[in-house]
Formats: sequence, structure tokens, C-alpha cells
Amino acid sequence: MGDAEQDKELTDVILCYKAMGVSIDDSPAQIERAYKLLTEDYRKNLASPDPAVRESARNSMLLVSEMYDKIKGSITYNAKAKECMKAGMREVERQSTARAAASVKVEKSRLMNCPSCRSAISIGSKSCPVCKTRIYTKTEQILNQYFTKTTIIILCLFLLIGILAGLGIMYPAQVRAFAVSIADSIGIGGVK
Repeated sequence: MGDAEQDKELTDVILCYKAMGVSIDDSPAQIERAYKLLTEDYRKNLASPDPAVRESARNSMLLVSEMYDKIKGSITYNAKAKECMKAGMREVERQSTARAAASVKVEKSRLMNCPSCRSAISIGSKSCPVCKTRIYTKTEQILNQYFTKTTIIILCLFLLIGILAGLGIMYPAQVRAFAVSIADSIGIGGVK
């Protein structure tokens, strides 16, 4: 293809852009929108009862379709289409990166540190997968802290002493008789 042919083709394409009412810098989506608007107007006229209006609309539709095809076949349009596709891909990548970052944030909010080895474990785990230590809930931690075997024995002894003291206050004669019978049975004398 010679320079004269390339210049003629470029001039034709630029004229097609101008005739369709779009700029050479417009995106393929904008050009397609302009094409659809133009053809929509001509389609309405194709349904006209006047044969002259229908013929004019048919010729205009053919002309607009030829211009649109010429624009779509141009180097400028194809370069713009590739650029828009790359921009769209970059936007898709940016959105997927943002979603991935958000899911990492959500994932991190579902993690806690193991009390023994400090490695990251998911909240609600029953044991650490690294050090195999049992993970206690807050309630279990409180129960383990305050209700050890020693404290339970001491509480039971205080409870027993309290019950005996209460019985001694409420029923002193029966408690004294009971104490005398126990002392006699084990051989301790002198309880009155």
C-alpha cells in the first residue's frame, strides 16, 4: 500500500468519524453508542408510510453501516480497542487485588495468637496445630483460674463447717447428742 493510498484511507476514516459525530479520540464504546443512536433514528423512519422517507432512511442506514465498518477496520479504532481492553483488564486486576486484600483483612480478623507458642491460629480452635496446646475459651480460662482442686476442697470444707455451725445453732441438743454418740463409738470420753 502506497503513501497516497494510506493518506486517502486515513482521510476517509477521519471523515467517517466526523460524519458519525464522534471524535477520533473517542473510545470504541462511545463510537458504538453513536452508531446505535444513528441507526435507531433511521429504523424509525423505515416504518414511515412515505416511500421517499423509507428510501432515504434505507440509504442513510447503509451509509452509516459503511462508515461504522470503515471506522472499525481502522488502525486507530483497533489501537483504541486494545487500549480500552488493557485498561479494563487493569481495572479487573485492581478490583481483584482489592478483593483479595479485603479477604486477607477479614482472614486476619479471624486469627489470634496461640498462648503458648504465639503462632497464628483461627479463633475458635480447640488446640494449636503447631504446639498441640489446648486452647481455652474465656469462660474456661476463668473457671480454670478460680476453680482449681485446692480451691474446691477448701470451699467444700468451709461449706461443711458452715452447715455444721448452722445445725449447731438451730438444733443444739441434737448436735450434742450426736457428738456424744460419735465420741462413744470411737472411744473418746468426756464429751458432754
